Amino acid sequence: MFYFLRPLLAGRWIEHTLSQPPTEFERLLQAEWATDDERQMISQLQAAKALASEADRWPMPEELSAWLTEQMAYF
Repeated sequence: MFYFLRPLLAGRWIEHTLSQPPTEFERLLQAEWATDDERQMISQLQAAKALASEADRWPMPEELSAWLTEQMAYF
């Protein structure tokens, strides 16, 4: 899931700044064009990931799935 998040946030960075995005995920996430709802959603994912093992699987929340689909279609 995080393999999708960074490129999407980087795409937004490029769109807004016309410059190369930073490598640091947190800088992408804290950019002014990321919404509080998006930050909260991603923060919940990060917390779940921190508690999970590499082999753990969980269903993708519908809200996240819809957001990812919308963002991928946009970019």
